[in-house]
Amino acid sequence: MTAAEENEDQDRPSTSTGATSPDDYELRPMATGDREGGGGGATDKPSIDPLVVKSNSIDLESQPSTPVTPPHPYSTFSKRKINFIIFMAALAGLFSPLSANIYFPAISQLATHFHTTPTRINLSITTYMLSQAISPTLYGSLTDTLGRRPVYVLTFLVYIPANIALAVQDSYAALLVLRALQAAGAASVIAVGAGMVGDVVPRERRGGAMGWFNVGPMLGPCIGPVIGGALADKYGWRAIFWFLAICGGVFLAFLVGWLPETLRAIVGDGSVEARGVNASLWELARRRRRRRKSGLERVHSRGGGERPKFRFPNPIAPLAILKEKDVACALLFSGVFYGVWYMVTASTSVIFEDKYGLNETEVGLTFLANGMGCLVGSILQGRILDWDYRITKARWAREGGHHDNETEGEDSFPIERARLRSLWWLCLCFGGGCIAYGWTIEKRVHISAPLIFQFIIGYSATSIFNTFGTLVVDLFPGRGSSATAANNFVRCALGAVGTAVVDEMLGSRVGAGWGFVLLIGVCACCSPLVWVVLRFGPGWRGERVRREREKACAKAAAAGGK
Repeated sequence: MTAAEENEDQDRPSTSTGATSPDDYELRPMATGDREGGGGGATDKPSIDPLVVKSNSIDLESQPSTPVTPPHPYSTFSKRKINFIIFMAALAGLFSPLSANIYFPAISQLATHFHTTPTRINLSITTYMLSQAISPTLYGSLTDTLGRRPVYVLTFLVYIPANIALAVQDSYAALLVLRALQAAGAASVIAVGAGMVGDVVPRERRGGAMGWFNVGPMLGPCIGPVIGGALADKYGWRAIFWFLAICGGVFLAFLVGWLPETLRAIVGDGSVEARGVNASLWELARRRRRRRKSGLERVHSRGGGERPKFRFPNPIAPLAILKEKDVACALLFSGVFYGVWYMVTASTSVIFEDKYGLNETEVGLTFLANGMGCLVGSILQGRILDWDYRITKARWAREGGHHDNETEGEDSFPIERARLRSLWWLCLCFGGGCIAYGWTIEKRVHISAPLIFQFIIGYSATSIFNTFGTLVVDLFPGRGSSATAANNFVRCALGAVGTAVVDEMLGSRVGAGWGFVLLIGVCACCSPLVWVVLRFGPGWRGERVRREREKACAKAAAAGGK
């Protein structure tokens, strides 16, 4: 088609009749038809008027105009704002693993300062992990009712003073207590951040979004020991906690100033204005400026609900999620792998100091291998999860599956199969990497070998954690923070157990080689749990949805009867 013909087509009056072939038009004499022969006896020559449509087509004037309403988006936040929310959630999520891992290179220095052994200093890691397991259960239910922003602010108001106190204390008992308080302030950021991602990103793109969110938590093991080793080597161990206090204060200022509220019970799909502490300072200033100019009142758009009533947080509520059989199986499997991974991480400092004679700065650099593997795994696995979701959904649709309805919780889509599709090869990488790492340490192979296997361990472990973290958010729409808090409880509890026994394992006759073989054997014994989730999970999930629907109907009926 020439450019002139294209312009002619564009200038032609458009209709919504759907006529696209010559059969849709009828022959009719033109009102000013041509005359044959050009004389007075000439007859009308029928002609085709291409703008006259047959009578069996739709008469636009006689039919009522019904505009087609596009489907309402899952979130009305702009793409730029969603990216900003994920970035801030990832940055907040950095603080929990950063506070844990920045501490490792200074273990020997702390043992010398407090006149004790590295094993006793490791107890401060155990108390940190236990507090990290318990505190999100308190914040998880709170953030699903009060909002994401207020809980963020509250946690950092606990975290910053705890770091200042750690920097100035001189008692081993105070070290244990304040490390627990520090964890209480930092641990909930991951649960809150996962809830924010679930608030603004639909399920078909949530795997990639969770991958980018997990960049923050996975960056902690990468940069934490490097920073901690450099600070401890040059300025002493107290500089570590001053550094964390300053970083926490700077982030708190950005959080209060710019982070929007995302909890759907408060702002709906993002079209409802947040109020009070749920609104950022920037939102309040912009709203005040706009109203001053136009005189508009507060508008509450569709998609939102009434502000939920405040209820004192029940730390048992997130743990009630563990009563669900599919969730318990999934989190136990993920938690065992997390415990083994944390044993690798917590023992790195002592192993490389003892086996290879490294100082604090050099020990900190060895954590880069594990950390970089975690970082790559977080980003790459998010894309793989979205890819697996699309493949599973296309196959499911060909088999006659019905569309899901995530908002209502009515869903026959096999989300378990979609999320766990690539799990098998990740588990093989993790198991092989841990066994090879243990034996290279045992035989004192060149330092490059254990570092390569640490990268493999970090990559596969993070991919496994990301897979199950995304799955539990999918299983509980609207309760992402509570589900993540339950996940965090199981992982950190098993991580604390691993930290408490790893030094004894490495120092015993078992050694690193057979020790890690034994640990991977434990992981292998948990593999049937994945089959249970795939086989029975959809049915258990359906029962849970029906149970919650009946409970909601009964509650609505009781409220209507009053």
